Amino acid sequence: MHLSRHAPVGASAGPSVAARRRLAGRLLDSVEDGLMPGTCVSRALESALVLRLYQLEGAVPAATPGRGELVDYLRWVRHTASPDSSERLLAGWALTGPGADTSAAVGELRSFRHFSAGRKRCLAAAVAKVFGARLDLGPVGSDVDRQGLHAWASAYLTAAQVILAPERASEAQVAELRATQRGPGIWEEHILCHVLVLHALRLVPGHEDLVRRGVVRLRRTQREDGGFPFIRGEGIFVTAMAGVGLAGTCGYPRPKVIAMADRLAGLQRPDGGWAYAVGVEQTDVDDTSVVVEFLRAADPYRYRPAVAAGLGYLRRIRGRDGGFPTYVAGADSEVTMTAAAANAIRPSDPRGTEILREAIAFLAEHQRSDGTFEAGWSRSRANAICRAVLAMRAAPRLGEPKTEALAGRFNRRCSRFLLESQNTDGGWGQLPGEASDPISTAFSVIALSHAASGAPGAAALAKGTTYLLREQHGDGGYACRPESVGPRPVLFDVPALADAYVLLGLGHLETAGPVPAVPNQPSPRTKGPLMLPEMYLPFPARRSPLLDEVRTRTRNWARGQGMFEEDGTGEPGLWSVEKFDTQDLALSAAMFAPEASAEELERIACWCFLLTFYDDYFLTLYKNTGDRAGAQRFTDRLAAFLPLDDERNGPAPRPGNPVERGLASLWPTARQGRSAGWQRRFRTNLLNNTGRSMQEVSNNSEQRVPDLMEYMEMRRGTAGAPWVADLVERARGLDLPTELYLSEPVQAMVTAAADHVTLANDLFSHRKESELEEDPHNAVVIVQELLACAAGPAMEVVNDLATSRVGTFQHLAASQEVADLTEEQPELKQYVQGLRDVMAGNLEWTRLTGRYTVTDRSPGQAPVPSGPTGLGTSAARIPYAVTS
Repeated sequence: MHLSRHAPVGASAGPSVAARRRLAGRLLDSVEDGLMPGTCVSRALESALVLRLYQLEGAVPAATPGRGELVDYLRWVRHTASPDSSERLLAGWALTGPGADTSAAVGELRSFRHFSAGRKRCLAAAVAKVFGARLDLGPVGSDVDRQGLHAWASAYLTAAQVILAPERASEAQVAELRATQRGPGIWEEHILCHVLVLHALRLVPGHEDLVRRGVVRLRRTQREDGGFPFIRGEGIFVTAMAGVGLAGTCGYPRPKVIAMADRLAGLQRPDGGWAYAVGVEQTDVDDTSVVVEFLRAADPYRYRPAVAAGLGYLRRIRGRDGGFPTYVAGADSEVTMTAAAANAIRPSDPRGTEILREAIAFLAEHQRSDGTFEAGWSRSRANAICRAVLAMRAAPRLGEPKTEALAGRFNRRCSRFLLESQNTDGGWGQLPGEASDPISTAFSVIALSHAASGAPGAAALAKGTTYLLREQHGDGGYACRPESVGPRPVLFDVPALADAYVLLGLGHLETAGPVPAVPNQPSPRTKGPLMLPEMYLPFPARRSPLLDEVRTRTRNWARGQGMFEEDGTGEPGLWSVEKFDTQDLALSAAMFAPEASAEELERIACWCFLLTFYDDYFLTLYKNTGDRAGAQRFTDRLAAFLPLDDERNGPAPRPGNPVERGLASLWPTARQGRSAGWQRRFRTNLLNNTGRSMQEVSNNSEQRVPDLMEYMEMRRGTAGAPWVADLVERARGLDLPTELYLSEPVQAMVTAAADHVTLANDLFSHRKESELEEDPHNAVVIVQELLACAAGPAMEVVNDLATSRVGTFQHLAASQEVADLTEEQPELKQYVQGLRDVMAGNLEWTRLTGRYTVTDRSPGQAPVPSGPTGLGTSAARIPYAVTS
């Protein structure tokens, strides 16, 4: 689940990193054909109904495969397994017939307050009648409201009504039931619906063969323990939920996660939504929302069409009250579904601001005074609280003080409930006072990490973390009592959900980071992966269709300059062909200039690679070694390989290293046909990178952390955005007059774009630069020192700075002053679009590249550069993030 501007309080994250890695590995090991199994285990309700069906059909026990195992399972439920009185009651009815005390079941059903309560009592009455029992539930049956029913709810309600009054079964009802038996398998993978339909049809004359065939199909769903499940499984939901957690982990195995995302994208239904499992046609808001979140986290460009269709599905199903139902438009809106949809929607999506504003209002309106909500699809109170708190994080981005204040009050209520209901062992139960379980605890720590503040919140998170770490099994997984309900309020169990939910919980704890023990004292820098904040950018990255061709050309060019160690000429351990392919600088070029020719794209890609290579070369040979004199000699020579047409130039020196060879190769064609002003500007922007590198060497030798203003001012002259924008300008066939380029509004836009590139790069490279390189030249590190805070809150501050620079850029681009300049110089419009492409492409590339992946190293082992490392590397780091 994505992160946002609200800086969370933290609990110690160190031990949770290893726990999360073990858990992530366990989940990934379970993936087959792109999906996690999400198997649903046996339940008493379906198992009892199947045994009763065998009994009523007159099947001889010895001739019924699996019947003995089924009886054993129900005996186990009745005498050993279940603390649930309703499950024991059902098992007893199936094994010995009616006669047991039904008061507890009746009391639970009568106390169930929900818009679906009427049809649930009808279903319960029908189940009791199947066993020859009776529940005192008052009038049930024909008067149940059917408005807004989805496919299988309608089918099992019809089955229940036929069971209660078979003599009144209409042709339409029988036709609806028969329609569920047409296929070769279980309709909608819904075992409960299937067995209820069979019980109903056996009461309607002429359906004996149909029922017998249905029983044969039913036997194929029997579990190894002898019982029958509610549904086959929730493979799509489990895969998407775990995928959100995996995609938010630095260094995750991207090919496996992309394989999961590819499979889910291929399972999108024609209406744009997703169902809970393969073979199910009925789509729903919950699965669609989580899949959209996962696809955006995995690769927003790759899955843009699927995400857009999913968002269209959500917009169409939204209720008039601003909330979202689970299955069909027009049904009652629900809190958890509204929160799920809000977490999938961005303010920049079509109608996103309006949808989020109304969703937040809906959630606030339906919050009880104690901070809880009406029962949803989970028995755990923390489920709805968790999802709603995550949805509230959109409030600050709407720019409405009233909505933000409402979200603040909302979160305080949620925090109060969770702080008061935490158990002494550090965990939370499904209901206050119940035993702790990992799922409820995961929900609770996610909510508290974003809604709580101060010492009480930090203490609660610390205890919650300890509980989760203590409950982890040796194989990395978790065991938990079931919390999902269906039909509500009946529990069912998909064990893999415990692992998926806890993975998310540990991720949010890591993001929160450690809390400083003493105010205003520097906090230790967080080690290990962090989930990154969601970066706001209102324009999407685009990609050139010429990417593959340019990749090959750029690789061949780099080999020709002797940059790869495989060729025997490159610096050992610095760059390899594999590293070139992983970091994919050609991809950045394809997004910086998506409409450019292959020649211009190759030019941009080669420059991006050269400046990235320069960063790593300088880091390895000079910065890490402290060789200031050698660094000065190296940088002083570079200008000689960038002569200007309007200057007298002596003979160029002989290139002595791959960087100089690269400059000598690229500069002549880059300046060809360009004005003297463009040449001077491009060279200045390039050489500023070398100046930054020397400043870093000085700061490191003095063990000095620059202040934020000094750092940003330095980066404005040295970030990669200005020279990349120069190349994009060239690719668009432009050559801005020097007067126009130096005008105040144009310089302000270039500065805003450069700041965004810098801050985006620093967010994604933070762990590599601070943990492996121990480099203080990073905005996150500087904010940590400035505010004496953990990495998580510092990241949120840096993200807010990046968001504000986007706002500045957009304001300038829409200003009257720029409009007047554009009227005089029409090419400015294209230049501004080029700056947008640079910001969006940088963000997208940064997020997807392998340049910032951190691999563990033993103590004392020298760091291996894997990406733009110091400052000045923004050229290479012209990275990329997520398009909002």
